Amino acid sequence: MKLSIRLTLVMVALVAGTTAGMLFFANHVLESAIGAGARRQLETRARLLATMLDDKLGEVSADVLIIPSTTALRRLIVTRHSDATLAGGMDSEAERLASYMKSKLAANASYLAFGIIGIDGGREILRVDRLAPDGSIRTVPNEELQRKDDTDIFKQTIKIKAGDVYISPVRNIQNSAHITALPVLQVATPIYAADGTVFGVVFLSANARLIIDAIHSIQASGTVGEQERVYVVNDRGEYFVNLNLLNQSRELSSASVRPNRLIDLMGDLNDLLEIRQPQSRQLSTLDGQEYDAAIVAAHPEKGARFGAFITVPHAETMAPIASVQKASLIAGMIAVIGAVVLACLLAKSLTKPLVQMTEAIETFKPNQPLKISDAALNASGEIGVLTRAFAHMAEEIKRAAASLQHASEEREHIKDEFVAMVSHELRTPLTSIAASLGLLVADPADKMSAAAKRLLRIAHSNSQRLVRLINDILDIEKIESGKIEFHMRRLDVRRLVEQAIESNRSFADQHEVNVRLDHKAKQGFVQADVDRLTQVVTNLLSNAVKYSPRAGEVLVTIENVDATVRISVRDHGSGIPEKFRSRIFEKFAQADSSDVRQKGGTGLGLNIVKQIVLKLGGKVGFDDAPDGGTIFYVDLPLAADLEAAVDRAIISRGQSQQNTFERNREVA
Repeated sequence: MKLSIRLTLVMVALVAGTTAGMLFFANHVLESAIGAGARRQLETRARLLATMLDDKLGEVSADVLIIPSTTALRRLIVTRHSDATLAGGMDSEAERLASYMKSKLAANASYLAFGIIGIDGGREILRVDRLAPDGSIRTVPNEELQRKDDTDIFKQTIKIKAGDVYISPVRNIQNSAHITALPVLQVATPIYAADGTVFGVVFLSANARLIIDAIHSIQASGTVGEQERVYVVNDRGEYFVNLNLLNQSRELSSASVRPNRLIDLMGDLNDLLEIRQPQSRQLSTLDGQEYDAAIVAAHPEKGARFGAFITVPHAETMAPIASVQKASLIAGMIAVIGAVVLACLLAKSLTKPLVQMTEAIETFKPNQPLKISDAALNASGEIGVLTRAFAHMAEEIKRAAASLQHASEEREHIKDEFVAMVSHELRTPLTSIAASLGLLVADPADKMSAAAKRLLRIAHSNSQRLVRLINDILDIEKIESGKIEFHMRRLDVRRLVEQAIESNRSFADQHEVNVRLDHKAKQGFVQADVDRLTQVVTNLLSNAVKYSPRAGEVLVTIENVDATVRISVRDHGSGIPEKFRSRIFEKFAQADSSDVRQKGGTGLGLNIVKQIVLKLGGKVGFDDAPDGGTIFYVDLPLAADLEAAVDRAIISRGQSQQNTFERNREVA
């Protein structure tokens, strides 16, 4: 990727990242501020509702608590203890108590009924109500009085102490005329006799509109969300009132229904109702919904504890910032686009000299002029310094390259002279000397002394070693310089290996080593140079013979491996040391100097093998033999031509004498 593009991308990424970070931070601050403000508003509204509950329920509780302290009720308790029934329906004390209750009903239009429930059997002793169709207040006849021992108002009230009240959740009831059901709130307190025993329960039933209207009045205290919900719960974990303020539904929840799950998320309900201060927080439900919620405890005088609980979906709370977020997003996009444009212009101006210098570096050649403009060379700042430094370095490289070229030419000339000198001034005389010494060693006249013959054999052996060394050096030089020529032809590998074994038989006999070709050797055809492949096999054989023990054996195997012909030469020597394995095919590489003196050799044979095999398109390697020794192998590609296929078919039928192709039978 070009530097200008990378620089542009980096600048754009920085601007985009900074812009995104600022937008995220601003959005987070804005959301926190709006969320906190919304929760404070919920707290205010919940506190207002709690105050109204304190006032309304406190008033009802006070009217109930005054009944047990009246003289008429005290006398009625004494009368009831002495007489199980009221003869003639009502005695004077009961009438006076009923008259007091009627006055309370007349004074407060929301009151529906007053009554007393006796402890014995839970039957009403006295009740006055205004549930008649015309709204008149009456004393309920004895035959209409009911048993209340199975009602919560009775069972819960007799458990509390004198002076406390029980306030039941709001319920819907119908009057005797079957008119529309009314939401009814019941407040009760226990009646204790002088001896401390429970006499019964006094209760007041009131129209719950006073509570419902108080809840609805909160609507005027601020903006109500479309999905805002208001709940009133008691300390028993029951809904006291459950309304939807938006559609102003008058439906009430059943008292047996547990409060909204969101209340549980606020914490322990009893702990929440102990604290008079409003509490608010953001809640997350199991289904991923988030809400803002607030709760305030209401503590009516001598009454049960209640909680005013208000919830609004957090998404609705955050709705006002949607337009702000949209504006911020547009501003951020404009900023990023502007940054891209500025980054492109700036990157182009900054990288133009660098681009020119990069192109000059890519196209730089020591023998050609440097392609850098004068504007780039005269640029200011670090880029100009870098450009001029590169131009100076390029000039130094040109001078160094010219010097190296001259030195290389000199070295090549010296090497050519050395090779020519070795070839003509050393190899030719040494060959003659070795031949002459060979004739003397083989002199049939046998006129020399034993000592002279011994010295003559040593001289002959050393002259042959020098000839081999010179030949190996010349071969390496020719291969590396590419001067060696390969005359490729199709060869029968088995025939060539057999001839190489016979040619090296005398060398093997000198070392008392037997060289044989495995009888399972396959016949394969390859495209190769006959002389060079023979040299490869000869070097492998001589190497195996030198490192085999006396009376040992060198086994040559030929087999087909995939699409290649593998020539393997195994010796039974001591193997190759671990530390020498990585260098075995290098020039003049020999495992041990003392071993070299004992076995002889130049250390070039295996390197020549590798170089020739690579030129022939094959590969060379070695493995440890199973029972000791080493296996060197050469893999050469099969000659997959029609003629080779025909030859293999003829040989497989044992008809090699019927070969109709004309070729050099020396190796084919």
